[in-house]
Amino acid sequence: MTDGPLIRHLKSQRRLWFQVHLYLGLTLGLILSVVSLTGSVLVFWMEIDEFLHPEMIRVAAPKGAPYRSLEEIASSARAALPPGASLYELNFPRHRNAAAICGFGVPNPAAAGEPDAWDMFIDPYTARVTGSRLWYSAESWWKNAFLGILFKIHYALMIRGWGTALVGAMTFFFALLTLTGLYVWWPLSGKWRQALTMVWPVSGPRLSFELHKVSGFYLMPVLTAVLVTGIYLDLSEQVIWALKRVSSVERPGIPQATVPVRLPLTLDEAVDAAQRAFPNSAPYSLLWSRDARSIALEQMVRYRFGFAGRRVVTVDLSSGAISHVADPVHATFGTAYITWQWPLHSGRAWGLPGRILVFLSGLVCPLLLVTGFNRWFWKRRAKQRRSAVPFVPLVSDPGRSSLSQVCRDSWE
Repeated sequence: MTDGPLIRHLKSQRRLWFQVHLYLGLTLGLILSVVSLTGSVLVFWMEIDEFLHPEMIRVAAPKGAPYRSLEEIASSARAALPPGASLYELNFPRHRNAAAICGFGVPNPAAAGEPDAWDMFIDPYTARVTGSRLWYSAESWWKNAFLGILFKIHYALMIRGWGTALVGAMTFFFALLTLTGLYVWWPLSGKWRQALTMVWPVSGPRLSFELHKVSGFYLMPVLTAVLVTGIYLDLSEQVIWALKRVSSVERPGIPQATVPVRLPLTLDEAVDAAQRAFPNSAPYSLLWSRDARSIALEQMVRYRFGFAGRRVVTVDLSSGAISHVADPVHATFGTAYITWQWPLHSGRAWGLPGRILVFLSGLVCPLLLVTGFNRWFWKRRAKQRRSAVPFVPLVSDPGRSSLSQVCRDSWE
């Protein structure tokens, strides 16, 4: 059965897109492998951080004991702040044996007063400060905490200023790389079983080809989601500009209150107001507005089909009124799009299975680099060997048994 015009056209274009795929991989593969490997580690950064600093992050949970109030925890953090520091965030304990984490900024004279970002850990059962550490340094990224350095490598390659734009652009080309890979992989001959399964046993160059084919295809949906969301996280202004061409976009944030500064509500009362309004959610963190008149409570929400996302509820501390809600389910396309980016990129949108899939997608990039390079290297070497075989006239040679023997000798 002969191929139709469309199949013949696609086959004629395959070599071109194979070359695009090949040179994009050879050019960007190494740097993108560094970005993806750090991303795999950062999927479980909280667990790793807790393992590295158990003395600060882990606490002993008394049996049946409740947490201290948020006001007590925040007051304890404020009392321990260094001069000139300001508290801006409170992260709820991840589990019963974890500390609450308060984020605060300290002006750095060596960085023209730009604040360093610090973490303070507080035992939620006693409101006692268990320790603090520098997370991000305004002076030098190399002074960051270990995981803070990994974050900077992951989204900026430790390059200040234009590093995020560089990684965002490379992520865009990596997404193009996956699309060209899908085109090159697509079995135009209709041999789907051969395309979807791995031939075994194999070794050498053939093994590289089989691993490249299978790992690239089966992890492509997750890898594509990670790449698309990564483009937004590094190039948010550009993506939002494009989204505004087709939809309104509203970033989750804390609008400044215009009422007089009179704060009868405690943090606990404000969080309770948000939780009463949206009971099917778990509080994750809260941020204070610059004038301390309102808080933004970030909630983790379980939607249909086990899908998890974030809702941000802004509460006015002077009245207890909910002044703003950013919910990706009840929002415009543009607002919903940017709200889903972090849950999808981190894998938290699918819970633990999703995080594991994102972790594996980060490992597949160096695997694709190694197997793709190995396949290219062996094919190039074989081509060079074939071109080195001398021309042999088709005449009998009493010194050689056959033409095939001549070819074997030339390869050896």
